[in-house]
Amino acid sequence: MILKQVKIKDLKILNKTRLNTYFPNNKLSIIISAMPCSGKSTIAKKISKKMGLTYVDGGDMIKKAMKEIAIEDGFSKEEVNKKNWWSTKEGMKFLALRKKDNKIDKRIDEKLIKKINNGNIVITSWTMPWLSKYGIKIWLKVDDETRINRCMLRDNLSFEEAREVIKERDKKNTELYKKLYGFEYGKDLSPFDLILDASVLNTKSLEKTIVCYLKELKKMKKKIT
Repeated sequence: MILKQVKIKDLKILNKTRLNTYFPNNKLSIIISAMPCSGKSTIAKKISKKMGLTYVDGGDMIKKAMKEIAIEDGFSKEEVNKKNWWSTKEGMKFLALRKKDNKIDKRIDEKLIKKINNGNIVITSWTMPWLSKYGIKIWLKVDDETRINRCMLRDNLSFEEAREVIKERDKKNTELYKKLYGFEYGKDLSPFDLILDASVLNTKSLEKTIVCYLKELKKMKKKIT
């Protein structure tokens, strides 16, 4: 079910600047967001393959960016690049610094924004739809029960355990992004161009809807350039 869509007919009256934000450097950028355990990575991978774009996992990108920043801040490159660095004394020290210093998160976001600005990607992210000027922004709405069931299967948890995990993650994310950036994560959906009810649409239907929308955008882009 499509809950919100910037309609193609509306794009005909949008100025060129607005449409160009979808295509930084004349290359398509797509940001897919949702609450935790909503299946955004699955959809993003399918869209990237269908559209010939690079898939970027926002979570993996954050971990990579955090290691880059740790090295920039003087932590040993050799140690940081070890697989279990996060569990070491130095790794825990960096994570503690991140918790105290909001500037670290903002430096991470700058790296993600740069990636989006280069274009030709599909990226999953919790924050970029609100922070990035560029990219077609898609939100997948999923009900709590569906998310809990996904969490149960993925992490081998009981229903009650999964429900508590979801509840805690939602709470922490909402508080963090409100504190750092002032937006209401999961509630303020104004940045999004396309909002789909992923509790109703299956993966195949989601993929088809998004791909059709993207192809129409690309056609419109060609017409005005």
